[in-house]
Amino acid sequence: MPGAVVQRGSVVGCEGPAAVSLSLALAAGPSQQGAWVAVAGLPGLGLAAAAEAGVVLGRLVQVAAPQGSGPAGQQQGQKWGDQQWGDVLAAMIDGFDVVLLGPGTQGVKPGTARRLVARLRARGAVAITVAAPVFGADLCFRAANPRWTGLGQGHGVAQGRRVVVELTGRRVPRARRAEMWLPAADGRMCPLPDVVAPVPVDHVAGPVPLDQAG
Repeated sequence: MPGAVVQRGSVVGCEGPAAVSLSLALAAGPSQQGAWVAVAGLPGLGLAAAAEAGVVLGRLVQVAAPQGSGPAGQQQGQKWGDQQWGDVLAAMIDGFDVVLLGPGTQGVKPGTARRLVARLRARGAVAITVAAPVFGADLCFRAANPRWTGLGQGHGVAQGRRVVVELTGRRVPRARRAEMWLPAADGRMCPLPDVVAPVPVDHVAGPVPLDQAG
């Protein structure tokens, strides 16, 4: 879709009840093209879900932050603050093509986030954020109105989730919407045939070009 190409040096925000699925769908295209993906701040992310979305697990690295104190006052490690997150995320930006940042990175302060985004732009990497507004966003994908298929009144098995995905951002003259499967019954992310707005958000479902063009 014209205007929806994810460019190198961009920050892409994902919001709504299917934000994690959206972020994985966006990371899948570059991953399949050979990009390395690093994830931080999403401790509950499952490898099976990433694989079903199309992310190549052989090029996926998850960074686990300390979770705080253990039982009976035994210290397991302090949660990372601004300085620790700043150092870790700077290294991720320097070493990976795509960094996926979740709400667990909330220890980052606005000043550090601005420096990290400047580093991202200079490096030509791409950041995909889930509920991490401190990093801002050049493009924002929001999933709304989720509806599961396969469920009846108190019976059935969930088979797929239909959501309306809206795309906004500085490079998008007007909001664009499309109804999509996130995921379909086979686990894939794909657009539905009935488009809500004139142009579908088709780059969520397929490879995301990492173009240099402005």
